[in-house]
Amino acid sequence: MSWRLRLLETDMIMIGESELRLAKQSTRGLSLREVRSPDVVRSFSHAEFHALLQKPDVRLKRGFYEEAEVRRRLAFDKLYLESIALAEREKVLWKTAWCEEYLRAELAGRVQRTELSISAALSTLRNAVDERERHRQGKGSTPRAGSPVALKAPPHPKTLLRWVRRYERAGHSPMGLARTRSKSQIRSIESYRVREALLQDCVKGYQERNRPTMEIIVANTAAAFRKANEERAREGRLPLELPSASTIRRRIRQLDPFETYAQRHGTEAARKKFRPYRTGVSSLAPLERIEMDEWRIDLMTILDEGGVFDGAPSELRERFRVGRRWLYVAIDVATRCILSMRLCEKPTPEDAVRSLELITVDKTAISDAAGCECPWDQFGGIGTLVSDQGPSFVSDMFRTAVTDLGATVETPPAGLAEMRATVERVFRTFGVQLMPWLSGRTFSNVVERGDYPSEALAVFTDDELTEILLRYVVDGYHNSPHAGLGGETPANAWQRLCSELGKLPAPDTIQRRYVFGIPGVRKVERHGIRVCSLHYDHPLLGELFRHGQDRSVRFRMDPQDLGHIAIYINNDWYGASSVRPGFQGVSLAEWTVAMRDIRQRHRDAQLINEEIVRRAFERIAHIDRIASQRARLTPKFMTEKEILKLERNLFIHLSWEDSGSGQPQNGDEGDLFGEIINAPGHHLQSPGDLHDENDLPDDSQPPNDWWLEDPQ
Repeated sequence: MSWRLRLLETDMIMIGESELRLAKQSTRGLSLREVRSPDVVRSFSHAEFHALLQKPDVRLKRGFYEEAEVRRRLAFDKLYLESIALAEREKVLWKTAWCEEYLRAELAGRVQRTELSISAALSTLRNAVDERERHRQGKGSTPRAGSPVALKAPPHPKTLLRWVRRYERAGHSPMGLARTRSKSQIRSIESYRVREALLQDCVKGYQERNRPTMEIIVANTAAAFRKANEERAREGRLPLELPSASTIRRRIRQLDPFETYAQRHGTEAARKKFRPYRTGVSSLAPLERIEMDEWRIDLMTILDEGGVFDGAPSELRERFRVGRRWLYVAIDVATRCILSMRLCEKPTPEDAVRSLELITVDKTAISDAAGCECPWDQFGGIGTLVSDQGPSFVSDMFRTAVTDLGATVETPPAGLAEMRATVERVFRTFGVQLMPWLSGRTFSNVVERGDYPSEALAVFTDDELTEILLRYVVDGYHNSPHAGLGGETPANAWQRLCSELGKLPAPDTIQRRYVFGIPGVRKVERHGIRVCSLHYDHPLLGELFRHGQDRSVRFRMDPQDLGHIAIYINNDWYGASSVRPGFQGVSLAEWTVAMRDIRQRHRDAQLINEEIVRRAFERIAHIDRIASQRARLTPKFMTEKEILKLERNLFIHLSWEDSGSGQPQNGDEGDLFGEIINAPGHHLQSPGDLHDENDLPDDSQPPNDWWLEDPQ
């Protein structure tokens, strides 16, 4: 089922070269209007639009036309936090930590927006930021005594105020603290900046203690712009555009509610009105607020990462290492649906990012692999993500991923579990409802545990524990009446709210790849770039090959789908499709295992036909697909180093070669292995010749056949 997607008028949908905005949406579908040709309107059902987002040439940029986002694009060089150099990215996230700690202290009434007040609170703010920095650099490990930790000097109060203003103008995005454009670029948008600054000053007048009305601010703004334009006219400069009354009122409504109320009514009155919630935080729409945390499972298990104990008797398992796994969980506050789970040996930024990725994808294939009766189809975009200040969540890797998804991050202070009440409560539910049924439970404390032999009764491996968790959550928890929903089940609440309000759309395929994909760098060749013996092409790669001085291109690959990859060119990400058809939905695990099978079975064969290849691939895919889907929730994931190792070993001397005809042998252009595979001795060209770019035939068509050669 394709749920209703909730788009905003500020979102931008790019289909090829066409930019579109939302024109109208309903429970049945939506209409998109072209930006450059407003008379052109395209209509889609929600199912059609969901399918459209899966195409590599379709982009969905949430909040693209928001004023804060427009100002950020005009003011800053980079569009994505991941594309910033590592040293600058660390500095940006360090500045973000200062802004967040200051805003938290301001909300609690411990500091005001004056240099004197900030100077008095600077040591407290510095301690909080330094503690986060220690967690970030430690990345979850227990540091040894004497381990160096690099801590930066604190900013001057005036500098901190400037950071906070930039952070707020950017909609609380860390990108607002990135390096600004060059002076020549700034001069080209000077009038826009001057207009925005003047408008912001006028709007701030609404926060004065005499409590002016909106109409007074509208009149004062018009007078201020007339005066400014008179001065600019005397200096021979172009006049500033006068904002409309509706724009001024909208800007007033966008002011920080706490700050506005505090300025108009006093700090004490504001603290009473905005007192921290003691019963948690409510949310109305699906995916509007997601809480995420990590939990050390109250269960002893066999620490089996490779599946070597599958099917082994219990007496054999007892001889091996046992311990407790950690579990990442993300839950939607509005519906209480669990959006993500992931086992790990210990919390790391990499596992936190992998768990974050599962929020954005349909996990029905995973639940089917575990034998669940119901689909795990709760997924989508992320509005606000709430987490604690654990090392994984304050790490650069995690914050970069959340920022580039366009989500907002909240990290409540330590000790306020009620600010993450929903996810804390679900861990208790696991402990009360699920753990008593499992052998090897550890209980919540040593008194409750007594003399229960947890280690001796450990019988579950990672795969088995994953299957248990999936069946409990997807079939049990999601379909049980929930007290927090007035007796409604989470699955029904999800279905009802998605139908009534819609849900935030999931990231498009390109965004998902550049945020979560495995990174790498390759040189552009005649047929694009080559990754794991597959060529990927895009028109910009051809331009770079013909005219570029540096032909190195960054890419990110989704290990679950080799159909296309994301490439980074001209400060933006694009989708490069596989030259070979038939790789849509083929995972790297399936491709790797199939190639190992072919090498082992047909190493000495001089001619391997397509039926042998297809049978090998289908055999491996049938065996591997179910296990690989479940493995997405276990402590296993591919890294950039492992990709390079595969290319040096398994994929070495594996190339596609032109057979001359350019046509598939069986006439089916969509088949994955539509041609024959010849042994190296049956080719007119040697493997060495094929790897020499200058000796390739002058042919714009992609290679059609491929050959295998054992590494020397």
